[in-house]
Amino acid sequence: MVTTPSDDTTRRSHEMMRLLTSSAILLLLLSTVTGCIFYRSFGSASKDFPALQSGQGRIFFYRDHRFINSVVIYLNGKPVGYSLAGVFFYVDQPAGKNYTVSCPDGQGGENDIQFWLSSGETKYIRTEPDRSSLWTMSPFLWTISPAIEDEVTAMKTLSTCKYLPEEIKFQKYHWYHE
Repeated sequence: MVTTPSDDTTRRSHEMMRLLTSSAILLLLLSTVTGCIFYRSFGSASKDFPALQSGQGRIFFYRDHRFINSVVIYLNGKPVGYSLAGVFFYVDQPAGKNYTVSCPDGQGGENDIQFWLSSGETKYIRTEPDRSSLWTMSPFLWTISPAIEDEVTAMKTLSTCKYLPEEIKFQKYHWYHE
């Protein structure tokens, strides 16, 4: 049997299509698996949280799924993570101090909250668009404000959020590191 150039091209085209399809399936499988590992629900992830050390308090930061923009969250002037839709993370900090949480938005807007953290205490900080900035048409211009919530109210939102572990907290915006 004689092979024509068009048969050879068709065969190579089919091989390339199989390779691309296999690669796409593998990529989809890997992204699904890593997403399940790194972005776990509050119920699943909280089982692995270490116990608080003596003289420490824990601060949870979270946001519900409604808003799409993101800003850096600062704790006493140091970046601790991003306010991302449907995501939560926590930091353990020395107790017996005042803390300030701010979310500067790059547009000149910044809303701070302050609180005292006692030993063994857990604070819940929800970030959400400031209602006064919702008049803008673009969600990217909304000012994000932190607010302290009680545990019962916080758990309603946290139960729907995914955990962003320390190891990958700044990887989405790897250029940000100071």
